[in-house]
Amino acid sequence: MSIRPVTVLEVGTARTVALVGDAAPDGSPRVLGFGQCETAGMRKSRVTDREQVADCAAAAISAAREDARCTIGSVVLLCSLGDVRDAAVSAAADVEGGEDGVVDAAAVAAARAGLPAASTVPEGRFAIGNFPTGFTLDGGSARLLDPLEMHARRIEAHALLLHTDDHLMGDLVDAVELKSGVEVEEEFFTGLAAAGAALSDEQKRDGALLLDFGAGSTSWCGYADGVPVCGGSLAVGGDHVTNDVYVAFRTGSRLMAERLKLESATVDLGSVERGERVPVPVAFGAPDRTIPRFSLAQVAEARMRETLGIVRERLRAQGALDRFGAVVLSGGGARLRGLPAMVSEVFSAPTFAPAAASGDRRLDADPLRNAAAWGGLRAAVARARNADTARRRGIWGRLLGGDGAAG
Repeated sequence: MSIRPVTVLEVGTARTVALVGDAAPDGSPRVLGFGQCETAGMRKSRVTDREQVADCAAAAISAAREDARCTIGSVVLLCSLGDVRDAAVSAAADVEGGEDGVVDAAAVAAARAGLPAASTVPEGRFAIGNFPTGFTLDGGSARLLDPLEMHARRIEAHALLLHTDDHLMGDLVDAVELKSGVEVEEEFFTGLAAAGAALSDEQKRDGALLLDFGAGSTSWCGYADGVPVCGGSLAVGGDHVTNDVYVAFRTGSRLMAERLKLESATVDLGSVERGERVPVPVAFGAPDRTIPRFSLAQVAEARMRETLGIVRERLRAQGALDRFGAVVLSGGGARLRGLPAMVSEVFSAPTFAPAAASGDRRLDADPLRNAAAWGGLRAAVARARNADTARRRGIWGRLLGGDGAAG
């Protein structure tokens, strides 16, 4: 099945990435074009300079367009904005037949039809996803993905609603469209995109939490029984560690602080010898000097433990912690030394790297950093394939004298 190429755009605090892709002959997603540039004009995953963000988006899209050798009229925008929250929504319908009723397609459709009305977005918020999470029957707790032909009096459809700040989203969409010549056709949560690529099917079924560490924000998405069950983000990321290093050790510039973090920092205090010292990168002609590596580790460890503690507390308040038997990391911030061990300690679960590979050497060279973009492209291709299938069914239905309804 062939589909028109689709494009996803991820505007992060540190990097902007555009991916163009379509479906291979076997239906699997494939990368046709790749473009990236260093981001300017973003802080804490939010727009601070619209012109700079517009230039970055236009540059990444132009590079991906040139690489794919195709036109790009619209994009799926991956975002978190450091302010994503979730809400469980549900809608119910009676099953014909009373106590002897059997769930049929009409009952399923009736329950699903009530979800849009139940998915009320709070004032000042913008929906960035409403994802089906299964069904329950007669008020039970067992979640079913396929309730057809099961006996019940009443069926309830469930979904996970994700939303973020309306004004922050408007600022980002305006910046993307300002100079790129494209339209944002859909907004998609970065954490969910990363989870779609980084978690294996087995992990999604058994229960796993995806933590995506960006420069300006930290996002998460949890799966259980094969469906997303929670998601969120906060405006704390790797740049906060860099800023802490900058302030604590007077590196002269944040660029030098970033180098010091990447080259010498760790959050594993037990791995550092107390007498070990590391050089501070020279900035603005400053004299060479060294600092205790243990002190550097203390600064990084404190910030990351605080961040993980906030995420853990939010999940605990939702009653979601016990649903995850594993944690998977993604994002550029996940490269910080010692982080997997710290995550395992905080969440009392084994921690893994992303599972899926794209087959594109440019993405697979850094799977942590590219998980969200690849996952977003996979989701966009799947949606395009489903839409094409529905369209073809409608065409055949009309040709054969049917009503053209998609099955």
